[in-house]
Amino acid sequence: MKNLYKKSRHLCHGLKSLGFATLAMFGALQSVKAQVGLYNFSQGSGSFNSIVSSGTLLAGSAATTGTTNDTAGWAATIPFNFNFNNINYTSVFVNSNGGVTFGTTTSTSSSVISSSTAYSGAIGVMNRDLWGAFVTSGVTTSGSNIITNVASFKGIEIGKSLNNVNGIPANTTITAFDENAGTITMSAAATASSATAVIRYGTGKILTATEGNAPNREFVIEWIGYNDYATTAAGSNYLNFQLRLAESTNVVSIVYGPNFNISTTARTNEIGLRGASNSDFNNRSASATATWGTTTAGTTNSASVHRDNVIFPVSGQTFTWTPPTCIVPSGVTVSNLTTATATVNWTAPFSAPSNGYEVYYSTSNTAPTSSTVLNITNSVTSTTTSAPLSGLSSGTTYYVWVRSVCVGTDRSAWTAVSSFTTICTSINAPYFENFDTTAVGSSTNTNAPNCWKYLEPSGWAGYGHVNTYNTSAPNGYYIYTDAATTSGGMLVSPPTANLMNGNNRVRFFANAGGSGYTMEVGTLSDPMDASTFVAIGNPISLTTTFTQYTVNIPSGTNQFLAFRHSGGGVYRSVRFDDINVELVPSCIEPTSIVTSNVTSSGATVSWTAPATVPTNGYEYYYATTNTAPTTTTAASGTSSGVSTSVSGLAANTTYYIWIRSVCTTSTKSAWSLMSTFTTACNVYVPSYTNDFSTFPGTCWTLANGGTPSTGPGTGTTNYWVEDGFLNNTTVGAARINLFSSGRAGWLISPVFNLAAGGYQVKFNYGITTYSGTAVSAMGSDDVVNVLMSTDNGATWAIIQTWNAANAPNNTNNTFTYPVASTSNQVKFAIYGSDGTTDDSQDYNFYIDNFTVETAPACAGPTALASSALTATGANVSWMAPANAPANGYDVYVGTTSTAPTASSTPTYPGVTATTQAITGTSGTTYYVWVRSKCSASEDSIWAGPVSFTLLIPAPVNDVCSGAIALTPGATFAQNAITTTNVGATTDGTTSCQTSRGDNVWYTVVVPASGSITIETQSVAGSGLLDTVLSVYSGTCSGTLTSIACDDDSSADGSFSLVSLTGQTPGATLYVSVWRYTGTIGGTSSNGQFKLSAYDATLSTSETVKAKNDIKAYPNPFADVLNISDVSNVKSISVVDISGKLVKTFDKPESTLHLRELNSGMYLVILNMKDGSKQTIKAIKK
Repeated sequence: MKNLYKKSRHLCHGLKSLGFATLAMFGALQSVKAQVGLYNFSQGSGSFNSIVSSGTLLAGSAATTGTTNDTAGWAATIPFNFNFNNINYTSVFVNSNGGVTFGTTTSTSSSVISSSTAYSGAIGVMNRDLWGAFVTSGVTTSGSNIITNVASFKGIEIGKSLNNVNGIPANTTITAFDENAGTITMSAAATASSATAVIRYGTGKILTATEGNAPNREFVIEWIGYNDYATTAAGSNYLNFQLRLAESTNVVSIVYGPNFNISTTARTNEIGLRGASNSDFNNRSASATATWGTTTAGTTNSASVHRDNVIFPVSGQTFTWTPPTCIVPSGVTVSNLTTATATVNWTAPFSAPSNGYEVYYSTSNTAPTSSTVLNITNSVTSTTTSAPLSGLSSGTTYYVWVRSVCVGTDRSAWTAVSSFTTICTSINAPYFENFDTTAVGSSTNTNAPNCWKYLEPSGWAGYGHVNTYNTSAPNGYYIYTDAATTSGGMLVSPPTANLMNGNNRVRFFANAGGSGYTMEVGTLSDPMDASTFVAIGNPISLTTTFTQYTVNIPSGTNQFLAFRHSGGGVYRSVRFDDINVELVPSCIEPTSIVTSNVTSSGATVSWTAPATVPTNGYEYYYATTNTAPTTTTAASGTSSGVSTSVSGLAANTTYYIWIRSVCTTSTKSAWSLMSTFTTACNVYVPSYTNDFSTFPGTCWTLANGGTPSTGPGTGTTNYWVEDGFLNNTTVGAARINLFSSGRAGWLISPVFNLAAGGYQVKFNYGITTYSGTAVSAMGSDDVVNVLMSTDNGATWAIIQTWNAANAPNNTNNTFTYPVASTSNQVKFAIYGSDGTTDDSQDYNFYIDNFTVETAPACAGPTALASSALTATGANVSWMAPANAPANGYDVYVGTTSTAPTASSTPTYPGVTATTQAITGTSGTTYYVWVRSKCSASEDSIWAGPVSFTLLIPAPVNDVCSGAIALTPGATFAQNAITTTNVGATTDGTTSCQTSRGDNVWYTVVVPASGSITIETQSVAGSGLLDTVLSVYSGTCSGTLTSIACDDDSSADGSFSLVSLTGQTPGATLYVSVWRYTGTIGGTSSNGQFKLSAYDATLSTSETVKAKNDIKAYPNPFADVLNISDVSNVKSISVVDISGKLVKTFDKPESTLHLRELNSGMYLVILNMKDGSKQTIKAIKK
């Protein structure tokens, strides 16, 4: 694909580079299409006069069964000069696919008009995939030489060979046929029988004949019996058509004969004329609903005319193309270009016009029409094939058209447009070109600024144009080659009268697409002829960085300066910008400015002296803006040598500096090229804070790769980026995203002078998930380190580590580190790495409000952590400051993240150790702060918080042995209970879902019907949104066997339902309800849910009876709950709504004292002596 594209591109820009004359010829090529397009078309009905009795068979065109003439062709001689498309021919090439071609390149194509093959011309007569065989069907009988039930006899003749299929022997011929009887007699008997025999014989032949007398003869080509290519009778047709070529008038006619379109298959045919390329066409088009008498002009070279067994040309249908009487000239070229004149040349048509030609020219590419007014300002006439143009403007592009003038008002069409540009008026040096006011070109639009020119030698495989590669925005110039060559495309200057007077030089910037590519500077005597290039000096070896080069122009006579690509390899580019042609100064500027020893307030600047060292030294000028000084700009300082020290500069500031030579008191060189440097940052003395309102902050740096032991790496990806702290907004903090593997990022501070000692560093930090605010764990080998260097980053020491064992939470944590007396070259860094293991965690680690400050007199503790979590408490520990407080610590505990103030009352005052046990309520989240008590009147600020959530105890039915009994009802609502899995652990297995956990257990006794339905439903406000339910037979102490499992069958969203039948009445089934732990449909958490066992066959009376066997009253109750009958009750358990066992009665009495219970609903579980359970809901007032 690449080569095809470049080949096409080279044709286009190659023609342009050959000069204006060749450009004009490109226009002339287009005029050929206009000639074919100007043939007049007509369609009508006539008669088909077959030449079957008078014509001559084209040798080889008669088809047989074996030689079907599928994709074949033959030459035919025309007995007179026939002019087609402005060229005389005496022969054509006729093909079996209904097409003819002119010229030496022949074609057997089934699409001669749209084919990309370049022949001189073509005509599509009935052009498609045809062959010379006819196919019909019949019945063969083994042992008989008679084929019966023959469907069609088109083109049949005695002696024709038949195909060797379906029992027809090889080399069999037709000896007789009877259309009325539908039979064919063969020369041999069939060897097999077939009711669907395929019968094929040759019918196609092509005849030629000449009719009439000179000079009005007509050459006729007739296709007889040609057929659409098909191997079955259903696809077969029998076609007859002619092509007629008229002498003198050169009219082309197509006449269709008696066509037998038997097949219902739709076909399309290319019909019409074509020139030397498929962009030059005059063809016909008709859809499946149009007749052949109503065709329209084709708009594409592949336009076609539809044909089937209903729509086809009637006998005598004629298409005629008549060439114009006044013919367009061709081959327009332009020569003898000057600043004000040009000569237009062209080739006369084969029939020269009697009254010469008209030439129209304009600076606008708007083609003239037949009504365009011609006058002395825009046109000239000529009786020859050339015409001079005068009074033109220099350096201007003109567009030109030519037409023939025949008899009276008869004129040809205009040629296609051609163009040329007059030579520019000579200018004098100095001048400057930066390409910024010229539009960007392309590989197919090889442009240059006005009066400049892109020129290339014949065979150069490249191009040149204005491009966005530059040293001064926005544009520069670009020359490219994609083939190895030593003679290249070049950029040519306007004519410069004093170019080679011996006093000029050219300065320009250049670079290349690769190191070592070369270019040359030289002159031309002819801007249209690349061979007149004369190099100045040796080729210049370029780098990939724009560099200024200076070339002195010697004495001579050439007026055109050129910048040439030296070639030398494939796919090479060179680029130029800021070309300055000027007088060679007597005082030369220095070069190669270099800065070194850059500090926060100064730098050393050095340069290379010119060949002639200036007598009076140098001047330098520097500024904080890149505005070049002029000849009148006051210097910032002077130097007698080739270096100087610049001082008194602002820290962390970019400076631009220029140098010039001082040759005498009145003679100074031009300023040198600009050089730039940035001063170092100041060393900070605390206090200091970076709140990351700008990222990463003044004098902070980012790095990629490396380790704390080796220092920052050299990668280019910055993993520390700006974001909102804890994903709150998108600015104001720094964060690193750790996921996948192989990431390592550094966030490095400026230098601090901490030699005085007594400082501390602190900042806020925390973790969230990548796209949210929830807390996240850290990966197995992920690490975030706080590092400190005392030697300006040469070596680093780890002062804090966070990893999977102590990952921070998603709150505003504070890190504080006391810094002992150290150096004046201290740096800090935050290093984050996700290691080599690709863990599932995807999270952000945040840093904000980085502060280095004087440590308070009473320093607070650091590194708060929690451990040993239970349902009732946890331990909190911390790190003591460098100077442990004399009076210990205060610990403050809260249930919100609101920090305590200096006057807040500690929860645990005066703690002497660095740990404290915290007590609390299960399931509650606590926040803990700690402060130092340095004296009776002096406390540190509160450090923290560290947060934790106390564990929730497992419910009584967390295990199978604690299962809660369900009482079956007639409906879900009748005996439904509201229960919970909060605090549950995971045990048992499920067969219907593997993503489940935190299950609780229940039992149900199968009613007399043997059927039972068990269902879960939602509770408003509960975090449990999706359950899995499994039912088992067996015993807890023995073996449990799963008999049913369900995930989402309940009508209540993603809850569960199991319907069982055929169970043993009175059997106890165990039911376990699980939380779905996957994420499909949303994340679910532990919480309350409704659970019920029911059977519609239970009558109301049965249900009431079951309920009323044992009663509890009063209900609701205040302090005492009475049980109506405890004679069969072994023990009683009281469970709160969360499933927590709150009281037991091992020796139950009918009066239960429950005064100590809180108000609410309870389940009173009667454990019967027969092993069954009865559950009663009771409400405590």
